[in-house]
Amino acid sequence: MSGLERIKKIASGYIVSLLLMALVYPLTFAGLLLLRDAFRKTDRKTLLRNITGSLFAFAASLPLWIVKVFLGISSYHRVFAITPVRVTPVIYNGVHVAFLAIQLVLLYFIYLSLRELASLLGGPYLRTSGILLMLAVPMHLISIQLYFAVTYTAIALLALSFIRIGQKEVR
Repeated sequence: MSGLERIKKIASGYIVSLLLMALVYPLTFAGLLLLRDAFRKTDRKTLLRNITGSLFAFAASLPLWIVKVFLGISSYHRVFAITPVRVTPVIYNGVHVAFLAIQLVLLYFIYLSLRELASLLGGPYLRTSGILLMLAVPMHLISIQLYFAVTYTAIALLALSFIRIGQKEVR
């Protein structure tokens, strides 16, 4: 596999993972597996370890995502026609905050891999996009629109950075 093909595979893995994380959370697993496969063929074991860490964090967060659906925190309760279960505010907010904390851990592992890629490939916005992704998590508590705005900005910066890396690779 050429360097450009590998960069395309890595870029698509990150972008697919992050878009799925924002839109269809359970399918994030597919993007993370794509990334893990792309890094399995590299000599940088820390990249593989970071993505494996994000996979474990994702696995830990999935039961909480399901509880979020049943509590009505996630809008997927409408998609699945589930009447939200009424619980105390402590349980409701506790589930939400616990889920976001685990999601922050997941994104921290992604940030670590982006930081290492930035040092290897010189991507101008890789670190910035990773930081924005982590900053988007608490924005979820403030406003869902703000969360999506920050998340999509980070994904756009990530894509732009991989485009620039690909252009350098072609030269």
